[in-house]
Amino acid sequence: MRIVFGHRTHATGAEGVHICGLIGGLRQLGHQVDVLSPYDITFDDGSTQRAPATARANGHPQRRSALSHALFRVLSQSAPEFVFELAEIAYNGYSLPRIYRTLRQRRPALYYERYSLFHFAGVLAARMCGVPAILEVNDSALIERSRPLFFRRLAIWFEARILRAATNVVTVSGPFRDGLAAHGAAVAARTVVIPNAIDPDRFRRALDPDERRALAQEVRARLGIGDRRVLGVSGAFVPWHGLDFLVTAVAELLERDDLHLLLVGDGPVRARIERLAAEKGVADRVTFTGFVSPDEVVRYLTVFDIGLMPNSNRHGSPMKIFEYLAMGVPVVAADYAPIAEVITSGETGLLFEPLDAAELRAAVVRLLGDSALRARLAARGRELVYRNHTWARVAERTLSLLQSSRLESH
Repeated sequence: MRIVFGHRTHATGAEGVHICGLIGGLRQLGHQVDVLSPYDITFDDGSTQRAPATARANGHPQRRSALSHALFRVLSQSAPEFVFELAEIAYNGYSLPRIYRTLRQRRPALYYERYSLFHFAGVLAARMCGVPAILEVNDSALIERSRPLFFRRLAIWFEARILRAATNVVTVSGPFRDGLAAHGAAVAARTVVIPNAIDPDRFRRALDPDERRALAQEVRARLGIGDRRVLGVSGAFVPWHGLDFLVTAVAELLERDDLHLLLVGDGPVRARIERLAAEKGVADRVTFTGFVSPDEVVRYLTVFDIGLMPNSNRHGSPMKIFEYLAMGVPVVAADYAPIAEVITSGETGLLFEPLDAAELRAAVVRLLGDSALRARLAARGRELVYRNHTWARVAERTLSLLQSSRLESH
C-alpha cells in the first residue's frame, strides 16, 4: 500500500521519535511511505535527526531551504503569538498545492497527517483527490497549552471542521479523545485511542547483558556517579513534568550515600531546578546531562535503577514511560488516566497520587528495598511494551481503521 505521510514539525524531540517510529512501523509492514514536511525531513535510515542540506526526500536527492528553516524558527520562537498564528494559517497556501499535487501524482491508498493547529490543507487536498485521510491529534485548541493561543476561538472553529472532514482521528489517550468529543458526535464516533510506542531496534543493543553492562560502566564513569543507585528521569524539562516537585520530594532520600538523581534532557525550567537542588543541599547528588538525542537516551537508561514520571498533564501519553518499560527499568509514575491506561500499579509499575510527595517517596523506598519486586515489575513491563506497544503494532491498528471505514462505506 502506498501512503503519504504529512507533518508540519521540526521532527526533533518526542514528536520526531513518534513520526520516525510510525513511518518505520508502516515500512516494516511492507508499505511504501512518502513523507511531506516543511524541510523535506526524511527517515530513510531510521534516524530522528533532521536531514542535512542535501537530503533524500522520498528517495530523491533534494535541497532544503536554509532560509525557510531559519524563518520558521524565528516565527516560532521570537514572533508575537498573533503573528505566528497568522503565519500558520498562511502556510496552507504553500502546503495545499503541494499536498494536492503529491496525492494526484502518487495516488496513495491513504493520506496520514500529524495534525497541526490551523492546518486544513491536508484534509482538503485529500477530499479533493478522493483519498481517505487519517489525522493523528497530539495537540488541540481545546486543551491547556504551554503557549496560549491568541486566536483561540478561530483555532477551535478551524479544528472542528478539520476533524469532521477526516476519515478517522487517532489520539494517544482516553482523556484526549474525550476532550475532542466537544467538537461534536461525528468527531467522537471517528476518534480512536492508540497510545505511544517504541521501536525495538533502538533498544536491542542495550538489552544484551554484556553490552548493557559496558554502556552502564561508561556512563557511570563519565558522569562520576560510581556505583550509586540511580533514580532517573528523561525527556523535556517543562513545567508540567514536575521536576521541581521531584527534587523537593526526594531531597531527603538523596542524603543517602548510595543514591543519585539523574536528569536526562534539557528545557526551559532547567535553571530553576538547578537552583532548587542547590537550595535543598543536594546539588552534588543531582546530575543534569543537557540535551541528549533520542538515540543517545538509551545509553543513559542503562544506569537507571528506577525510572520516574514525577508529573504529567492529564491527556498526554508520555514517551518516557514506554522507553523505561522497553529497557526493563521499573517505573514509578503519577497516576493520571493516560498513564494508568498503560501501567497497572503493582503489576507493570507503581503509581502514586499526583503531587503527593509522601506517596512518591514511599514507592521509591519500597522498590529500593525489594529486589524481587523490581525484577517482577521490570519483566512484566518489558513483556507488555514489546507485545502491545511497538510502532509496528501502532501501524497495524491505524491501518485497521482504514479497512473499517471501507466496510462502513459499503
